[in-house]
Amino acid sequence: MVFEADACFGTCPVFTMSVLEDGTAYYDAEMYNDQQGHFKTIVEKAQLDSLKQLIELSNILGLKDNYSIPVTDHPTYTLRVQYNNDQQKTIRDYGPGGPDELKKIYHFMFSLRETQHWR
Repeated sequence: MVFEADACFGTCPVFTMSVLEDGTAYYDAEMYNDQQGHFKTIVEKAQLDSLKQLIELSNILGLKDNYSIPVTDHPTYTLRVQYNNDQQKTIRDYGPGGPDELKKIYHFMFSLRETQHWR
């Protein structure tokens, strides 16, 4: 799974985070994060299980590919999920304007920046 948070016209955090099936995670913190740079960690099992459950409960494959709110100056979030059967889904969400299930995943990804031991 890959999550990207793009820039807004303010100080929105800009970063990309990839979490692999085994918990290996990569964090590329570009701007407006507590730290900048390229980092790696192993996501703790309980949090990895929570992320997998959020993805499963959100029915990613049944969601639209694009969401947007009708205002300016907000970030775009991109979520890419690769399933074990090689099926893939990418969702671009400006605002964010997507359903609550997606927002829970976004919130979780933002929290991983603070809860993991990035090296």
